[in-house]
Amino acid sequence: ALQPLQAQYDIALIDCQPALGMLSINALSAADQVIVPMQAEYLALNGLSQLMNTLNQIRAQINPDIELTGALITRYDRRLTLHRESRQAITDALPQTYATVIRPCIALAEATAQGLTIFEYAPNSNGAADYRSLTKEYLKREHDKEGRHTHGHK
Repeated sequence: ALQPLQAQYDIALIDCQPALGMLSINALSAADQVIVPMQAEYLALNGLSQLMNTLNQIRAQINPDIELTGALITRYDRRLTLHRESRQAITDALPQTYATVIRPCIALAEATAQGLTIFEYAPNSNGAADYRSLTKEYLKREHDKEGRHTHGHK
C-alpha cells in the first residue's frame, strides 16, 4: 500500500491506536520500523510483551524485516517519582528506548481534535519541541546505523 509513495518520501509515519487491532496489524505488516509509544506507568510493560509477541508473529509470517527501533516515553512528567521509576523500568526492558520523552501537553490533544499536526496547531508548544527532538534523535540513530553498515559493522 505504501510502495507507490516510496519515490516521493524518505519516511512515512503511520500513527495507530494503542490497541492491536486490524489497522495496527496492517500497519506493522507494511512497516520497516516500529517506534513503540509507552506511558511512564507500571502497567506499560505488560503491553510491551504482547506487542513483542505480535511483532515476532508478523516477522515469522508476513514481514521478516520489521525492526523495533525503540520505545518512546509519552506523557512523561519528570517531577513524578512513578514516572521516573517507570521510565527506568522501560529502559531496562528495552535498552533502545529513546532518550527523548514527550511531556504532557494539552496542545497535542487539541491538535488531534482539530485534525492538525502539532507543528501546524502549536509550533512553539512543548509538544512540538518534544517531537522535533524525537525527529533529530531518530535521524541521528539512522545516520549512525548507516555509518556502521558502511564500515562493515551491523
